[in-house]
Amino acid sequence: MSRPEANSDGGGARHDAFSSNSDDTAPPLSNEMTVEPRFVHPEAKEFFSNKGFLRYIPLFGEAVEGYGPKPVFSLAMSYFMCKGVSDYLVSLSLFAMFTQRYGLDGTTYQRLENVSMLGWSIKPLAAVVSDMVAFFGYSKRWYMFGACIVGAPLSLVFGLLPAASSSAQVAAGLVFVNCFTKATVDILLEGHYSRMMRRVPGPGPALVSWIWVFIMAGSLVATVIVGPLGDAGYPQVAAF
Repeated sequence: MSRPEANSDGGGARHDAFSSNSDDTAPPLSNEMTVEPRFVHPEAKEFFSNKGFLRYIPLFGEAVEGYGPKPVFSLAMSYFMCKGVSDYLVSLSLFAMFTQRYGLDGTTYQRLENVSMLGWSIKPLAAVVSDMVAFFGYSKRWYMFGACIVGAPLSLVFGLLPAASSSAQVAAGLVFVNCFTKATVDILLEGHYSRMMRRVPGPGPALVSWIWVFIMAGSLVATVIVGPLGDAGYPQVAAF
């Protein structure tokens, strides 16, 4: 039998793995060499096309890139007004209201203050009820709308109560329900942006930090308002 002719390099007949005539495919890249695709929200592309410099704002640019500008702005304003300004206007004025306006001693104030803040402790109840019963096909929208409608008048009545010790227990009950309305908005918004983060987890930490920036900004605004009013002897004005 005749032997196969050798190639010019001295080896037997073989295929070059990098030859264009070879049927072999290129070896796959290792995990260290692969990069996951980065999701960019369609509305974010349009938003940044004319306002590209906003992409470099810390937290904001990353959050908008993943979720779009509308939910990022909406969540920021909702938390700024509800859990920021509104909540801290009431909570920071409790000491002056109960001790100065209603004339309570320290022990009674601490007991009623704890009762007032219990509204935040039962906020999971709002999530359970909203998941079980939907209004007009929505499990969050109308619950938050109703909470805002109920909570605002309660805050107003809290500030308008007569300056007497007999008003203290009524005030504690009003603040309790008022806190529960704000807790309802809080937990339903948390459920909403948690779903957003589950779909696009990458910018999730930036979104949460962005929200807390506005909560802290709202608390700062409330502190600037409540402090001077309490020193001047008009703590009830802060509740308005």
